[in-house]
Amino acid sequence: MKQMILINGWELFDNQSDYHTFLEECPRDLFEEKKSWKWWLCDAVSEQLHCIRPSMPCKRNAEYKARKIWFEKYFQHLQDEIILVWHSLWATFIIKYLSENSFPVKINQIHLVCPLLDIEWIKDWERPGKLLWLNDFIIDLTRVSNISDTTKDLYIYHSKDDTVVPFNHSKRLNELLPNAIFEVFETRWHFMQPALPELLDNIWIYTR
Repeated sequence: MKQMILINGWELFDNQSDYHTFLEECPRDLFEEKKSWKWWLCDAVSEQLHCIRPSMPCKRNAEYKARKIWFEKYFQHLQDEIILVWHSLWATFIIKYLSENSFPVKINQIHLVCPLLDIEWIKDWERPGKLLWLNDFIIDLTRVSNISDTTKDLYIYHSKDDTVVPFNHSKRLNELLPNAIFEVFETRWHFMQPALPELLDNIWIYTR
C-alpha cells in the first residue's frame, strides 16, 4: 500500500525559563475533545494509503537536530513512493530538511499547510508581544529551490486571515518555488478545522 506521512505541530522557546512559564500558564482541559483535519484525512485515505504519523520527541520544546534524528529512523519503513503532508512549524521542518538533504524514496506529492519560513511578521500568539524563537529550525532561503527537484507535485495552502503564520510567508515561499500550486483561502485562519477537503481532493489526483 502507498504511504503518507503526516505530523502534528509543536512549540518553540528561546530558553527553559520561558518553557516552564508556558507550562504553568497554559490552560488545559483534560476532557476537551479536539477535532483535527489530520485525523480526518488519515481516515479518509485509509483504503488507499497507509498513514504514518510519527511521534516526535519534545512536542512542547522542539529542537531540529533531535527531530531530524528521530524522523530518519522511520526511513527504513518507507516504501518506494510517498506523500508528505506538513502543517505550520512542521512545514518549516520539512522545508529545511529537503533543502539540505536527499530523501530515501520517491516523493509523489508534498502538501505545505500555512508554512512558516522565518520570524518575519511573526508574533507568538500564545505569549503576546514576544517574538517567536526558531532555535535551530532556521532555513537557508537560498537553498529552498532545491525542493523543486524532490517532487513534481507541490502544494501550498494558506488563508489570508491567518494570524499565527501570516499569509506573506506562503506568498514568499511560492516565489521561491514558482512551480508549486498555491491555494489561497480567505477565512480559514490557521486551518484549525475538522476537515480539509481541498487537500484531500489533490491527494486523489495521485491515488486514483
